[in-house]
Amino acid sequence: MRVLLPNFSVLRRIARGILTIVLALLFSAALMRFSPGWNVEETDLDPRLSSSSVRDLRAERAERRGLLRFYGSFVSQITSGNFGESELFKRPVSELIAERAPTTLRSVSIGLLAAWSLSISIASLTSRDRKALLTAAAASVSGALLSCPSALLAIVSLLLDFPPPVAIA
Repeated sequence: MRVLLPNFSVLRRIARGILTIVLALLFSAALMRFSPGWNVEETDLDPRLSSSSVRDLRAERAERRGLLRFYGSFVSQITSGNFGESELFKRPVSELIAERAPTTLRSVSIGLLAAWSLSISIASLTSRDRKALLTAAAASVSGALLSCPSALLAIVSLLLDFPPPVAIA
């Protein structure tokens, strides 16, 4: 009788993928944290503040300075559901996420539906007719869009005043 053992190669691949993501996140954060001017904010340059006020503000931000300390506090806050406070809006980040989630989900859903509909339509049209010019045009347009940086496409969409679903599609 043959005993069925779990497939450990799949588990190893999953673990390796998770480890790669964690290491990439740590490396990216280290690059950001140790870049020049990372801990400088506009309040440091405000001439209306005294040197003691600036020193107090820097001490308040000192917790974010050490990379491992920052990640430790960040992970403990995230696991407890506390995403911190937005420095720009002075509101809890979890409130901002909950407030904007429906709009984001709607925009992404419409954009993906439009992209898939358009791509399936073009693929079925080119596979049915098999005209060389049509196939070359479709391949050229899709290749150009795939090779363009998404940030560039987003900027062009903003400049042309397209709605977000069009930019996503």
